[in-house]
Amino acid sequence: MKNDNLIILGDFNSNAIWDNDSPKEYTHSDMIDILEKHEFISVYHSLNDEQHGKEKTPTLYFRKNPDIGYHIDYIFLKRTQLDNVRELSIGDYDR
Repeated sequence: MKNDNLIILGDFNSNAIWDNDSPKEYTHSDMIDILEKHEFISVYHSLNDEQHGKEKTPTLYFRKNPDIGYHIDYIFLKRTQLDNVRELSIGDYDR
C-alpha cells in the first residue's frame, strides 16, 4: 500500500448504502476509511464530487433491470496520482 503507482480496482460488491445491513465485521465505509488512511481515493467520487452511497451513476443494473442500479465497481489511486486522471467514463444502461 506504500507504492505510489498501485491501483486498486474491481467489482467490490459493496456500497455505503448497505453499511447497516452488512453481516460482516466491517462495512463499505470502514473500507473507504482504511483506504483513505493510506492515501487511496476513489477516482469516480473525486472526479464527480460525490459521496459514497450517493452515486448518481450505477455500475450494475440488478437482474438487468434499468430501474435498479447500484454503484459497486471502483478504482482507487493514491491521492498524488489523481492529477494524472483526465477522464473516467461509465457506460449507461442502453450501451
